[in-house]
Amino acid sequence: MAKLMKPKLLSPIVFVLLIISTAYCQDAPQPPEISAQEYAVYSDLLADSPDHICVAAEQVGGQGSYLSSHPFTIETVDYFEKSSGVKLDKEMVQSFIALTKSPSLTLENKFHKTIKVVILSEKEQREIFNQEDGWKAFRQKYPDACIVELFRVAFNAEKNMAFTYRGVQCDYLIGNGVYLLLKKENDKWVTVAHVRAWIS
Repeated sequence: MAKLMKPKLLSPIVFVLLIISTAYCQDAPQPPEISAQEYAVYSDLLADSPDHICVAAEQVGGQGSYLSSHPFTIETVDYFEKSSGVKLDKEMVQSFIALTKSPSLTLENKFHKTIKVVILSEKEQREIFNQEDGWKAFRQKYPDACIVELFRVAFNAEKNMAFTYRGVQCDYLIGNGVYLLLKKENDKWVTVAHVRAWIS
């Protein structure tokens, strides 16, 4: 008569490892994404030209952005406050500085339906600007449009003030970048102060 085999028990060490592994998978943090509040700010910023298609760069922040090569520092805060005559909320400033050091995020078309936005992928941007005259090729595809570089948005604790950066490039030597302070009024984000970061 065949002997009945006793079921093997997992060793305590393996059992503990399985529990830790399962718990880690369950509690793994979700990847960061651009918030709905940030898209509301972007929408109101881009609504300045409702009759034109706005072409927005796909990547927001991270390597390759203006702020990756021109760090936002306390000296930049002083420059903004002296130029605009407006004091910035300290917590909002710290939040924005932290955002300048975070990785890039991919922009999605989550803007207000009333504005026309085309998101320019990195692949398409390379294909256009690898041509002999990249801006000519760009204008053939997107007449009367410029490329807008958006950045992450920092808010104050009450979520009624916002601070961000926006860059616009229309040709090789036609462009500018600005820091923007916005205030929420009647459910709309309105610019209350802006200071130029660069111009070409």
